Amino acid sequence: MLVLRYVHEMSTAEIAAVLGKSEGAVRVLVHRALRSVADQLRVDEAASGSAASAGAGLPKPTRRWWRS
Repeated sequence: MLVLRYVHEMSTAEIAAVLGKSEGAVRVLVHRALRSVADQLRVDEAASGSAASAGAGLPKPTRRWWRS
């Protein structure tokens, strides 16, 4: 999914046609795949001991930007 989206630069409509899924399903799958990669990177950083310096000085992302 991620290779089609970011390496081959295919749109969600193109990926959906290739995989026989809806565009909504493709968007969900891409989101889940990106989250999985991010989670794995965090685990790898923590295991290598570089987690403290990897995100130093960067603001934490917020997921609730649409709520007050």
